[in-house]
Amino acid sequence: MRIRFLGGAGEVGASAILVTSNSGKNMLLDAGVRVNEEGTEMLPNLEPLNSVSLDAIIISHAHLDHSGALPLVAKVSPGAGIYATAATKDLVKVLLYDSIKVAEFREGLQLFDADDAEQALDRLVTYGFEAAFEPAPGVLAMFLPAGHILGAAAVLLQMEEGTLLYTGDFTTFEQETVGMQRFTGVLKRGVDVAVVEATYGSRIHAPRSHEVRRLLDAIGDVIADGGRVLIPAFAVGRAQELVLALRNYIRRTKKKFPVYVDGLIRNVNAVFSHNPHYLADRYRKEALRGEELFYTNGIESVTTKAQRDKIIASGEPCVIIASSGMLTGGVSPVYAERIVEGRKNLLAIVGYQDEESPGRKLLDLAGRTEGERAVKLGGAEYQVKCRVAKFGLSAHADSLGIAASIKPLAPRLVLVNHGNDESLEALSETLASQLPEAGVKVAAPGEVYEYAAGVGMAAEGREAIGGREAAGEKEEADGSRAIAGRPRKYSLNPKLREISLHRDDAVVPEILWRHLLDNGIGGTTVTISDLLAAWFGNVENLPDEYKQAFRTAVRDSGYLRTMGTNPNAAYVLTDDEYNEAITPKQMEQNAAYALIRDKLAEFGLQRIGFAPSQEGTVTVYFPTPKYATRCLDVIEELERHMLRPVEVAQSSNMEFLKTKIRSELADEFGIRLMRDPSFGPQTVTVRTAAGANQPGVNMRTLGEYAQAFEDETGFKLQFRSDNSAAPGPSLQLRQTVRTWPVAGDMQRCFRVEQVEHAEQAAQVQRAGQAQQLQQPQQLQRPEQLQQPEPVQRTELLEQNAARQVIDEAFAGRPDRPKVRIYRSEGLMVLSFITPQVGARYRLLMDDLERITGWRLDVHESARINELADVARQLLWGSKLGDMKVGVHSGYAEARGSVDVEDDVAEALNRRYMELTGYELRFRRT
Repeated sequence: MRIRFLGGAGEVGASAILVTSNSGKNMLLDAGVRVNEEGTEMLPNLEPLNSVSLDAIIISHAHLDHSGALPLVAKVSPGAGIYATAATKDLVKVLLYDSIKVAEFREGLQLFDADDAEQALDRLVTYGFEAAFEPAPGVLAMFLPAGHILGAAAVLLQMEEGTLLYTGDFTTFEQETVGMQRFTGVLKRGVDVAVVEATYGSRIHAPRSHEVRRLLDAIGDVIADGGRVLIPAFAVGRAQELVLALRNYIRRTKKKFPVYVDGLIRNVNAVFSHNPHYLADRYRKEALRGEELFYTNGIESVTTKAQRDKIIASGEPCVIIASSGMLTGGVSPVYAERIVEGRKNLLAIVGYQDEESPGRKLLDLAGRTEGERAVKLGGAEYQVKCRVAKFGLSAHADSLGIAASIKPLAPRLVLVNHGNDESLEALSETLASQLPEAGVKVAAPGEVYEYAAGVGMAAEGREAIGGREAAGEKEEADGSRAIAGRPRKYSLNPKLREISLHRDDAVVPEILWRHLLDNGIGGTTVTISDLLAAWFGNVENLPDEYKQAFRTAVRDSGYLRTMGTNPNAAYVLTDDEYNEAITPKQMEQNAAYALIRDKLAEFGLQRIGFAPSQEGTVTVYFPTPKYATRCLDVIEELERHMLRPVEVAQSSNMEFLKTKIRSELADEFGIRLMRDPSFGPQTVTVRTAAGANQPGVNMRTLGEYAQAFEDETGFKLQFRSDNSAAPGPSLQLRQTVRTWPVAGDMQRCFRVEQVEHAEQAAQVQRAGQAQQLQQPQQLQRPEQLQQPEPVQRTELLEQNAARQVIDEAFAGRPDRPKVRIYRSEGLMVLSFITPQVGARYRLLMDDLERITGWRLDVHESARINELADVARQLLWGSKLGDMKVGVHSGYAEARGSVDVEDDVAEALNRRYMELTGYELRFRRT
């Protein structure tokens, strides 16, 4: 095969690579322009096309330096097929029509018009990732995910003499909107020739997540200081990354500030939304659910000049994302003219800047004094008073990523292109050191490189290069080198039109599938158009309704599996794969968990456990086994549906039952239990002086409540008189609660009035610990209260008696503390769920100190497990039980893969503050 660089060699721009197979088929990889040039200087060298007939034009991705010359090349090559991914086609359409408008506006030389662009796009055939196609007879091709931007692909060409991988532009890290390249993982056998980009071949990037965080933090600081942020961004890729990062930042931090999106970015956003299968999984799901991806959480599209003028004139803190990314055109220079004049403002550079671009000149101003900081924008010069900062959000792999991607492929010939001199030389040296048996070359403009897996033959004006494998290289008499290495080939699909059934009736998927298996097509990915041809033969005049019915039949059949990322491709199952597919299988654990929770939550389900055994047994936990008796039919249906056995845990949740009894007796009957209920075999004993006939507010007696409790839980509820309580000084305490708003939250202060029964008072007097009763006081605002006098304590009350006084004081309260006793210090430490909750009871504790003589302090640590449990209960009640909970200093954090609505998050946080004194924060993961 021969490879000739018509553009993109020794430069970034005008990418166009002519590949000619040994059989004489010509494929042009990309047809780009130099975006900062005008007239014919924009174009690659198209002169060689005078002497060849192109069979195919294959576009790797939509950026104009790879697609901008497509209408012109298509016009001079009317017989060539044009190929790209569906997302690339949609983006190319937006960019080409915009470039036509720009040329008209500048009154420059128009190399093509809207009709030329339309005709080229009409000829463009789309294929998804990893779906083989035949761009020319004897040549097979496949698009492989490259990351970079939506729809970007590396191109694999397979010819008789070997395979060539053209990486295009690619990334080796996950971005917000798209993933990283996958060609290294797919091409397990390696390739013969690799044409590799070197945009950042001499650089190592900072971790992208760090740079995004640094940018968001800088934006937050500028907004807080009353400034404005302008981010000139490339309309395709970079802008969408920024909008979604800001959207998620606003949701996570709850900060409110406007974000304006202007320029060509608006049209590109629409393409992203309409191509969900090429998006990262999170946003693919959002788009398929019909959710708005970009214009939410205060993010607005600027659609009119009047709206733009209003934003420019306003002094409100905001963020503006506008194209172009280098400030060479579009609307970003219009905003920049005002932004650069504000000292509080930030102009954030987030992408590659050409040497002559205003963006590069702004970066070069760093370190200069204010009078020397000037830049030309829109033909006028402006003093730059704002801060200018660069953030590394490149969508290109760095030198480490490029080397890591290419080395496993073990190419025999590497041609390095798409970079400046420094990047090209650095990367070629790196790859040469890591691939010592490969020929590594910096591609030169117009140079022809010839690859032969067997013998490399020198020819005038060409470099003959073959693989140099240590075990198989020998020198022939004529000086050429014979190479033992065979071409590296993949089992790509043959053209299915050659085995057509030529049917004219509706497709029968099983017959088509059997026909494909008989012809060796099982276990491969094919295109829907090829399947149509395999059934009908000639499909040129096939009505659209036939095609749609065919797609539906294929999609719904069990014989061909449609591809999630590519609706135009299907995988042909082998016999074994089909038999496995129709064999019933256990439901996957996460899906089973979600289904069980959905079906059993209303019956009191508390927890789900999965056994690691092969049977996949699921154990469901209820407050008691009796709860499960009300949903046995549902459990049986779950077993049938999941193909997993479901067992009901025979244990009971005693803490749940204690809380249930305490709260229900208090709410319905006004009974405040001094002791926890005690449990026996299927019995619960409650000590209270109340009788079975005591009525409650729900028009039933205590005995009737006990029967209802047994029917619900399976536990017999027994009541015993509380007369058996140990004698001793038992002070009956009543509370008056003062409540007033402080810092937006309702803080509670408690004041206790001691009311002693005559017998209790006599006991206290005999013990030498009599105390003057406090008289009830009128409720006052905190600013009206006098400073409390130092607590006057009596002698220490006996330890157990003092403990009982404290227990009775907190009986029936939701915040009952645990007590630690330090006898030698006369100290009791009360441990609440958090110290903040303990602070609410300071006045009560002061009164208890007077009564008992003991010093009472609040434990300074929080009860982490209880804090997490309270958060989980709140989340469960709001159907957010899948979120993970972590407890930190002063707050708990709920993390999950769903966005929590602002009003739900605010209500849950407010309730959590009431219960614990801690904040409840939410984070999307």
